[in-house]
Amino acid sequence: MLKLLTRHRAITGLGHQRRELITSSRSINDEEEIKSVKSFHEIPGPKGLPYIGNLHKYIVGSLNKYKYQYVLKQYFDTYGPIFKQTLAGRTTVHICHPSMFQIVYKDEGKVPTILPLLETSKKFRTEEKMSPGLGNTNGEEWYRLRTAVQKHMMKPGEVSAYLPQTNEVANYFVENLARLQNVNNLLQESSKWSLETSGYCCFGKRLGYLHQGTESEQEALRLIKMNDVQFSLSTDLKFSLPLYKYYKTATYKKLFEAEETFTGIADSYLDEVLQSIDTQITKGNHETIAQAQVKYKFILALMQSKNISRKDIGTIVLSLFGDGLRTTVPALVSTLYCLASSPRVQQSLFEEVNSVIGKKQEVTVEDIANLTYLKACVKEALRLFPIGLEVVRVNNKDIVLSGFHIPAGTVIEMNNFNLFSNSNYFKDPGSFIPERWLRGSDVTVVDPYILMPFGRGPRMCAGRRFAEQDLYVLTSKLIQKFKLDWQGGGYSQEYKILVYPDCDTPFKFEPR
Repeated sequence: MLKLLTRHRAITGLGHQRRELITSSRSINDEEEIKSVKSFHEIPGPKGLPYIGNLHKYIVGSLNKYKYQYVLKQYFDTYGPIFKQTLAGRTTVHICHPSMFQIVYKDEGKVPTILPLLETSKKFRTEEKMSPGLGNTNGEEWYRLRTAVQKHMMKPGEVSAYLPQTNEVANYFVENLARLQNVNNLLQESSKWSLETSGYCCFGKRLGYLHQGTESEQEALRLIKMNDVQFSLSTDLKFSLPLYKYYKTATYKKLFEAEETFTGIADSYLDEVLQSIDTQITKGNHETIAQAQVKYKFILALMQSKNISRKDIGTIVLSLFGDGLRTTVPALVSTLYCLASSPRVQQSLFEEVNSVIGKKQEVTVEDIANLTYLKACVKEALRLFPIGLEVVRVNNKDIVLSGFHIPAGTVIEMNNFNLFSNSNYFKDPGSFIPERWLRGSDVTVVDPYILMPFGRGPRMCAGRRFAEQDLYVLTSKLIQKFKLDWQGGGYSQEYKILVYPDCDTPFKFEPR
């Protein structure tokens, strides 16, 4: 019989026991100060059932798991900037204040501990004997992988080497939109753009995903569908009893098939590259070797890294290839929506892009560095329409947050999204005002711990540089070529592990 009931480690009052606790700026080691710290049990939060916690409310629908962002906001409004919630035996502390974020980040050390974003993907990769990847590992294993990819994915000089591919795909995408002008589903079109761009960088060739009416386009649509299935079913499993961890439930079988399909397509392209590398480099002449070194730059760089296996390369490439579907794509669409809804901002950005880029077809590193208003627009769109609800850490020593004792090994969610609509931090928070991210503005945001779309510290998103480069290049080209007009109703999002548009995304791209 499966043992599903577990008991959270008891956290007793501190009494006369002398312990060292970490607060915002120093250790507490004075006996009287220790006595003033409240116990873990005193952290407020919704009452629940033993082991089940609050889970039953999501299962029966009294709490909407697909609008989880509003559930968390309701809890913060009720309990304040810190509360705890139990779901199926796991108690999570939710926090929402910059000073608490700072404490957690200062505590994390050089090798922070996290939980996987998709625990289902970790299970799939384990079962398939794949490398788990950066987001599913901790400790020395994570550090090994991070060290291997850091140079090739996180340094601006390395990522900018892929600007020719990024420009080429963006130019083709712009040409497509010029022909269409009216696009009923920009989310889908930009998903194909994302796969085409990342595929070009990973596999050294155009995949044809932007060619309408082709088998290649159908493959892209299949990948997009499988990605949606992964995140939708992972959300369903998150808010259910974790039976799938013990045997393959019907839901997990469907998710497994989606993971298998997506991984299989990416791995087939990787196999082609590895075979081509073997042919051109080990059996070719100087010319073919030079061509391969340019064409397969990313994979060759990984192959030359120490302590990296074929399995590791497969998972790293899989992440770079597909992760943009749930991150870069919604960031692009929400930015374009905000620009289309604000003619003043759209005109100001058009003037900046024209001034910086001019009539060039290729966006350069220098151009990106000078597009300060564009970067502010993207930041502001991510404030209004965030992609992630939390940054998760598991603290490696006892700390104090808001006067409460948080024992080592506690799951902590930093829910900074709840600050984005708070007038204490943002003047006129409901308005799209990119100027608040520019230095010297009277609405400038000064606290660096509020907006962190890519995380912070050693476990910052490894693909950040690629995502930003793709966003800046395409957005600048679109705003230079078209007047953007939103053709839909309101813009809304739903929670599916990450936050994703759940509305139609119709745009008109009127040539300038």
